[in-house]
Amino acid sequence: MLEHRIASEEAGMDDHVTKPLRLHTLRKVLERWAHPTLGVVIPTSITTLSLLDYSMVQELATATGVTLDKLVQGFNAYIQQEINQLMPLLLAQDFERLRRSAHRLKGESLQIGANLLGDACKDLEHAAQQQQFAESQQALQHLDEILAQFVQLVEQGQSV
Repeated sequence: MLEHRIASEEAGMDDHVTKPLRLHTLRKVLERWAHPTLGVVIPTSITTLSLLDYSMVQELATATGVTLDKLVQGFNAYIQQEINQLMPLLLAQDFERLRRSAHRLKGESLQIGANLLGDACKDLEHAAQQQQFAESQQALQHLDEILAQFVQLVEQGQSV
């Protein structure tokens, strides 16, 4: 809330993080304020949790009655297939379908707790909305890189 941010700034705080705390938001704040000269190191476990937030997966598994492993493995197979369908849309310069697909994948990724995938989909959605080929291509490449990290995490069994 704006009033809390203002109160924090008036109290001398440099930044403000709201509840519910999302790990990818915390990571962004830590990266903004961490200075290498001060020896501040952001733990890699935050990156892992940003790739797949266990608490979000657990909440969804509980709500659906599906096991954690089956839920993560199913999403992993689905998201790979869906992301592989985005390049043809870009090459055809079908920016509207690309935008809609990125928007849908953003929501699905964030719903399961795949925060970095969701953020990358958001960037692609924005670039496609602006009908910028080069920016969309760059956003899709970044999305592919995040997907590779996600797939590796799931294959290593670190998700559950």
